[in-house]
Amino acid sequence: MKKILIIGATSAIADHRARIWATTNDALFLVARNKEHVQIIASDLKVRGAAQVTTYCTDLNDMNATVTLLNQQRMQ
Repeated sequence: MKKILIIGATSAIADHRARIWATTNDALFLVARNKEHVQIIASDLKVRGAAQVTTYCTDLNDMNATVTLLNQQRMQ
């Protein structure tokens, strides 16, 4: 099982690739701006077999939010 970070998870390319990783039982960490859209994608990936799907919503143009995201993940 791989642990995979997907930034921009609601893009068509990221969604397509995440579906492939889900079928190989990987753990996915999805980062996106749109909470509702990323939750729909996360639910779909769980059904497709992802070992774990975690979501985080932020605008990576906001440097403080980006630092918070990185610090939170470092602690896990």
